[in-house]
Amino acid sequence: MMTDMGTLPEKMMGLVGDYRVNLIPMRAIPESELQKMDSDLKYVLGIMRCTRSRKRYEKYIRENRDFFTRIPKSAVDVIDACTNIKDIRESLQFTLNEESGEEEGDLCKALDDIKRHAEKKGERKGEKKGEKKGAEEMRRRTNILIQRLLAEGRQEDLLRSTSDSLFQQQLFRKYHI
Repeated sequence: MMTDMGTLPEKMMGLVGDYRVNLIPMRAIPESELQKMDSDLKYVLGIMRCTRSRKRYEKYIRENRDFFTRIPKSAVDVIDACTNIKDIRESLQFTLNEESGEEEGDLCKALDDIKRHAEKKGERKGEKKGEKKGAEEMRRRTNILIQRLLAEGRQEDLLRSTSDSLFQQQLFRKYHI
């Protein structure tokens, strides 16, 4: 693993192993080789190959629904540790498979839950943004109305418009605000 063990302090020599390490670039494994595998690793590596694109990994999960609707917790642990799929662990609920003795989860359902949560979050964010924009627009219109009424010496109408929203709307229409 190290090209020159002689550069290490003598005290550390016993702590460092000099052995060969083989690294496997998961994205370089051809699909044909993945299909030859007959274990959970096939699907774990398959999903890891797709993590650059949310659409790609969602498509992969849906295409392999048989495995991912009953994905073992151990496979989820590896996927969670090696990918950047947000909220995967928090969205899964595991149940014990009596046959295998291992906990399993439904990743397809978890993806749907993650998507639904993201959509609701986006809707709330959009609503807040819309409310803020609407409030800013109302302030702008109100300020223009105040300026016009003051310029015309209509302080009583100005005062009335602060408590009578129907009257205020009539003034907005009158002044084309």
